[in-house]
Formats: sequence, structure tokens, C-alpha cells
Amino acid sequence: MSQAFRQVMRTLSYPTMIVTSAIPKGTKPLDFHGLTISSMTSLSINPKPLIQFNIKTPSGTSANIKKNKFFAIHFLEPKETNINLAKQFSRGIKDKMTRPFSSLIENKDYICYGSVSFSSRPNIQLPILKNTGK
Repeated sequence: MSQAFRQVMRTLSYPTMIVTSAIPKGTKPLDFHGLTISSMTSLSINPKPLIQFNIKTPSGTSANIKKNKFFAIHFLEPKETNINLAKQFSRGIKDKMTRPFSSLIENKDYICYGSVSFSSRPNIQLPILKNTGK
């Protein structure tokens, strides 16, 4: 039953989202982290915007978010390439860390948003997926 449920959930491409976490500059793309989420909610706008989503721990993504303080949320349009991307980022930890960026090519599939915008954390970068949607 749980395998069948996972298969059905993996076919959803919207409102499925991918979260990627900031990583130290110089990190190899194989060590970038991200995960698929299927729900997120707004908590407040004032005094600052807050959202909520859940992450299973331990995970490389949760560790990086906690350590580096930045993450990106990618809203996926309902198309075949995004379904495959969501599957790639939803593998979870089994015996070792997953490598969701292993088949992605920098500047084609993603870009690394650099330290210019992270003045408080100049030694990090944030992978941003390209062509996923809005």
C-alpha cells in the first residue's frame, strides 16, 4: 500500500514544489541538496513573511537550511519534465545521502545564486532550478 501511495503521489506535478538549500561556496554539485514538498502554508506577512513546510530529519537539506539560513522554493508547472524532477528530488535518505543534482547541468538546468545578495553570509551559494515554472 505505501509503495502504491508513493507512486500515485509522485505523479502530481502541481502544487508540488522543490526546495533547494544554500551550500558553502566551492561545494561540488554532487553534494547540493534539495527535496520535494507537496504542501506549504503562509503563516504571516507582518512583521516579516513566514511560511511553513515540513522536512523529515535527518536530511542534508534540513542540515543545510539550519546551518546556512537560506533556501529556495521552486513552484512546478504541470509538465512531464517537472514530474521527473520531483521524483528525482523525492528519493529521501535510505542508506546514504541522495544526490538530486547528479544528472543536472549547471547553467542549463540550474544556476548558483551567489554571495552578492547574501551580504550577511558571503561564503554561500543557492542553487536555483531553471525552467520549472513560476
